[in-house]
Order: sequence, then C-alpha cells, then structure tokens
Amino acid sequence: MPAGWQQLVEEVNGRPGILGAVGVRDPEGVCEAFDGKGYDGTGRCDSDGHYLCTECSHLSPDAPRFQEYGLAGRVDRLLLFWRRHR
Repeated sequence: MPAGWQQLVEEVNGRPGILGAVGVRDPEGVCEAFDGKGYDGTGRCDSDGHYLCTECSHLSPDAPRFQEYGLAGRVDRLLLFWRRHR
C-alpha cells in the first residue's frame, strides 16, 4: 500500500490497514507468531481471543474458543476447516 494511503487508512480507522499480514493481527494484541495462512486444524496455539486468531494456522482445534460455545463452537471449527480445505 502506498505510504500516503497507508497513513490515511491509519488516520481514518485508528489502526494499520495491513491487518492479516504476517505478524500483524490486532494492534491491541500483537502476535509475532501470526501467519495469516488460515485455520488448518493442526496448530497448537490455544488462542488469546484477539482479532484474526482463526486466520492463523497455529490455532489448535482444542483451543478454548471452540470449546466454550458447545455445539456452536464445534460447528464454527468445522466450518473454518471446510473453508480452508475446499
């Protein structure tokens, strides 16, 4: 993104416009391990609940975010897995 445009995006939105890039996740919850590759069901990270965790291949299928919501959490996990592998 051109520098001027990037600056405008940050000014208007109050956050960088490159969320989802490697290492760039939630400005309030920086995660250097974030890879933006998408959930693949093989990761080991339990997630800290910040924005874009489900867009990282490090997210574990056993992460609490999938367990806390019962059936809805399991369906969410299956949908993420299906979307990634279709």
